[in-house]
Amino acid sequence: MEEITLSRNDLYDLVWSEPFSSIAKKYEISDAVGLKKTCLKLNIPIPELGYWQRFRNGRQVFIPELPTEFEGDPVIRLIPKIDGTGRSIGEQSPMTIRQYEIENDPKVKLTIPASLTNPDKLVSAVKDTLSRRRPGNTDGGLVHSQSRELDIRVTPANLSRSLRFMDAFIKAVRARGHEFKPVNESYHAIVNKTEFFFKLGEKIKRVEKKVIQHSYDKYDYQATGLLYFGTEVSYTKKEWSDGKQTIEEQLSKILAYLEVTGENLWLEEQRIEKERLEKIERDKQLQELEKKIEKELSEFKALLIQSRRWQKVKILREYLDDFEKHAIAENRLTPEFEAWLAWSRKKADWYDPFLKAEDELLKTVNRNRLVFKKTSWPYGWGR
Repeated sequence: MEEITLSRNDLYDLVWSEPFSSIAKKYEISDAVGLKKTCLKLNIPIPELGYWQRFRNGRQVFIPELPTEFEGDPVIRLIPKIDGTGRSIGEQSPMTIRQYEIENDPKVKLTIPASLTNPDKLVSAVKDTLSRRRPGNTDGGLVHSQSRELDIRVTPANLSRSLRFMDAFIKAVRARGHEFKPVNESYHAIVNKTEFFFKLGEKIKRVEKKVIQHSYDKYDYQATGLLYFGTEVSYTKKEWSDGKQTIEEQLSKILAYLEVTGENLWLEEQRIEKERLEKIERDKQLQELEKKIEKELSEFKALLIQSRRWQKVKILREYLDDFEKHAIAENRLTPEFEAWLAWSRKKADWYDPFLKAEDELLKTVNRNRLVFKKTSWPYGWGR
């Protein structure tokens, strides 16, 4: 594989795009430490401890700018690693890369032992149950685990193999830093904060009976001896079964699927949760804005009402003054008229937005919501 030439800027972009451990697996680098030393020599800032964990969890992270000052050769040469097919590992899918990582993880044992040795407690529990079970008559002679145990459904002939595979699977998952927990009637694998239902079973086939006594009872079910391992998460099902490869030979592929799928689903949940919180914040700001607008309009309406009251009071007082002048000129200034005039001016004072004089009879009336109905003039005047 020909080497790849990177500039200082290219290396800066690379180390901030994925962890050093991932980069070291794609290129012929002795270890991640050597790559870090190259970055420090070229004055390239590198992610601090915990950066990628915060990044995966959707938390806010900071990427410093690339300094202009540096020493050394700004040209970096890397040789991509290749797999058995001659392809660059860096060109492969995330699932294939993860599978390669798992197969080279010294903590993970992918070889299935010939006998069950020091089994995980979950396997020990289901082994005791299955050993006591009698094969069923209607489902190909399978024995079933019980609720709150690992979900295994196989024939007694495949029991030993199934337990050894399940034990290897559980130990490999734990070695990768994941865990298990009981959920409802079975156990789930918790991989990258994502819950996976999983089960191990034996495939059965339907065979038509030679002698059919009833139309609803036309078939027998026979075990095939072929095992399958299935998972389900977010209504998505995935299954691996014996074929060109046995399920034992596909163990690293199963683990890679769980890890990559778990990470993707977790990131998607984080994205959805972030969008939900952002929407809540936008709705909150919108509600606050609507309240401000409503308050502003309410105060403006009150201002208009007050100005109209003031205008009406001015008109009312001018009217009363002119009415009084006409009454004097026409010699109508009687005691009754003077009493009515005094009453009218008190009402003007009561309605005046500046004076707001008290009125015993009208103290419960809202001045701003007065509705004037058509009425007759006092004493027959002014018609």
